[in-house]
Amino acid sequence: MPQLSIIVPAYNIADWIERCLQSLAQIALPNDECEILVVNDGATDATPALVRKFQEAHPHVRVISQANAGLSAARNTGLEAATGTYVWFVDGDDWILPEAVPELLQQAQQEHLDILGFGMQTAFEDGRNQAITGASIFDHKVMSGIELVGLAGAIPSACTQFYRREFLLAEQLRFYVGIVHEDQEFTPRAYCLARRMMRVPEVLYVYFQRANSIQRSVNPRKAGDLLTACASLRQFGEERLPGTSPGWDYLDRQIAFCFSQALANYSPGAPGHSIAMFTEHPCYPLRIGRGLPWRLRLKYRLINLSIRLYLWVYSWWKK
Repeated sequence: MPQLSIIVPAYNIADWIERCLQSLAQIALPNDECEILVVNDGATDATPALVRKFQEAHPHVRVISQANAGLSAARNTGLEAATGTYVWFVDGDDWILPEAVPELLQQAQQEHLDILGFGMQTAFEDGRNQAITGASIFDHKVMSGIELVGLAGAIPSACTQFYRREFLLAEQLRFYVGIVHEDQEFTPRAYCLARRMMRVPEVLYVYFQRANSIQRSVNPRKAGDLLTACASLRQFGEERLPGTSPGWDYLDRQIAFCFSQALANYSPGAPGHSIAMFTEHPCYPLRIGRGLPWRLRLKYRLINLSIRLYLWVYSWWKK
């Protein structure tokens, strides 16, 4: 059985997929210990041909093709097909820094971790780079997920973790299909359920920020999707967390953050957009968790006071 399954969703990324796959090929693990699962999510450009060419030279690459269903569905497909002890979600327009992978993978196995988190680097089209390590005094310490994110925080990207595959399967952790910002819905649930988690400052993942990326743009669709994530997290907490669980403080912070990001993408006149989508949301008014910085407490209290007033202040502040 492989130590690591790397799941790469691929949809119309012909300009970047080769760079991603070549970086994965540099991992110093035998082919029988590392499998690469490329999920062709109905690509209509040269992506499938480029993947097939790479597969011919690398026997540990498996290709799964499906009708276009989005990033979440492609990741879920890869997870169902994976056989490794740990899985790593790598987006096909990003790449990795492979040097530390074998050592950290071995550490995850020795500690029997549910999640091993690591740092990332953001790369911009103009050549700039920005490292995000989340380094803290709690690095290399094994804790529950809730303890660790409560004390040290965590990078919310699903791509900056090794996940023990049996942990994801046993806890029925899958990505929410049909929304953008799917990591904001997935990673909080994983952190709440992880019994053994560790973070390290080493940077393994490079996130490529394209100028036209949906993640960077203001998009009316994102408002509804982020509100969907809020409702899903609240439902998860009610079903899986005791009422006195410290996980609620963390979940409430994540819900409040996603709700505020939904407001940032509110567009009067856009189909389906209205003030009522916020005021009638099951997570409104927001529960303001303990330990928040005063600026966030003030922000969330203003949202609770009046959505219209908050939107006016937000619009004025952006000018």
